[in-house]
Amino acid sequence: MFSYATATIVALALYIVVKPQWWARERTLSQIPTVGPSQPLLSYLGAIKFLYDAAGMLRRGYERHKPGIFKVAGFNGWTVVVCGEKYIEELRKAPDDVVSFDDAANDVIQIPYTLGKDIITDPYHIHVLLTQLTRNLHDIFPHIHDEVISAIQDSLSTTNEGEWASMPGLEAMTQIMARVCNRTFVGLPLCHNLDYITLCKRFAMKEVFQAVITITLFPNFLRPVVSYLLTCLSSPLSRATKLLRPIIKQRKEIIKEYGKDCPQNSNDLLQWLLTDSRGSQASDRDLASRILAINFAAVRTPSMIMTQVLFHLIANPEYIQPMRHEVESIINAEGWTRTSVDKMHKLDSFVKETLRFSDIRFLSMMRKTRKQFTFSDNSVIPEGTMVFAASHPTHFDASIYHNPQHFDGFRFERLRQRENADVDDSGPRHQLVATNPAYLSWGYGKHACPGRFFAAVVLKLILAHLILNYDLRFDQAGARPSDFVFEANCMPNAQAHILLKRRKLVA
Repeated sequence: MFSYATATIVALALYIVVKPQWWARERTLSQIPTVGPSQPLLSYLGAIKFLYDAAGMLRRGYERHKPGIFKVAGFNGWTVVVCGEKYIEELRKAPDDVVSFDDAANDVIQIPYTLGKDIITDPYHIHVLLTQLTRNLHDIFPHIHDEVISAIQDSLSTTNEGEWASMPGLEAMTQIMARVCNRTFVGLPLCHNLDYITLCKRFAMKEVFQAVITITLFPNFLRPVVSYLLTCLSSPLSRATKLLRPIIKQRKEIIKEYGKDCPQNSNDLLQWLLTDSRGSQASDRDLASRILAINFAAVRTPSMIMTQVLFHLIANPEYIQPMRHEVESIINAEGWTRTSVDKMHKLDSFVKETLRFSDIRFLSMMRKTRKQFTFSDNSVIPEGTMVFAASHPTHFDASIYHNPQHFDGFRFERLRQRENADVDDSGPRHQLVATNPAYLSWGYGKHACPGRFFAAVVLKLILAHLILNYDLRFDQAGARPSDFVFEANCMPNAQAHILLKRRKLVA
């Protein structure tokens, strides 16, 4: 029978084993400057403040300690933040067995319980995204373009020429993004299946993060049980598997009869996964799990980016006509191709400035230390510590960006032109997909977003078709809708509507 004496012995044992390690870790971290209270218990006041003033706290840390390192308190421990090119480069170069992206992602998204443990332990889909998706963008561009047109028309079908119609910004962009992404992921006809698209949207925008919030309320040893009993993520995976099973079966039969390289094979993500899969990777459930996991990243973030793009476009209507003219000039000369979209430098700049100004995360390059790590200034980061780069204050650093508090939609186009005048290249540093220590929206280094080239094409295509075919304004007169900010997350106002009026179609 469990007695008070037994409980006391267990508590003392835990104190003896864990407490010294905890104090040693705290002593090491105490050498790093803190933004907010740093004393035991009082640090929770800093954690509370970080919930609603993360941008301000990160800015103050950046201004005081750049280039350098500081820390902020969270409810699950300290977060170390690095700022300045030197320290960002050191974080980028740190080996994975010392400073791990995978471990950080596990902490933030609880991947083994939300997306599946194989997503981390056997991530062959990342290689597929980095190689096949990027390599095939030219070939699959007609399908992407076709789906952008179709998804916009279906989502905005209530708008008649000359009449204003209201549209929920984030919801509409999520619907369009889910359709376009899944045309590339699973192809027709499944990407037009309402049940499937609804499933992908709910999984990306709601169900994963509901599960994360629930799971992280409990200690690590209880999380496997909690994820099974208190979350519903097995249901979307089962539904996705059921919807994908007949397609997977048909494709496997074609591969069996004609081989993996036959012309009858589809050219989409599901087919590339099938081609690269080995053993259990080719099971219906494993493939469905990876498709859902990729949907989570590909639908959630670009939908919010696209919503922010529209909000900034409507708030700054002086940019519409120059971008409209650029698109019309290029497509009249070259038509709709991947190459022609790449030449839409004004659109590229506008989307990039939106990410600089209204990024969905104030921190980037998430890592977690697997071993003690020491920066060049002898700052020691103990094992098990979350480390980030301060992307938000970097993007508002006046020594890097001229007048950074001002939204300048063509900022990067001018920088590109200036760079082209100095050197004979295409200004790659200032392209939307470029990553560097001064621009961290996609991450930086080998763990930078692997799907950013695809995302950039989709974002620019959607923007191009909307400005060509619609006039836009806010549902209510006034300024741009305020963002929803929680901790280091910044999301577009999900309740905000925009009004659209169909122009005479030109595309």
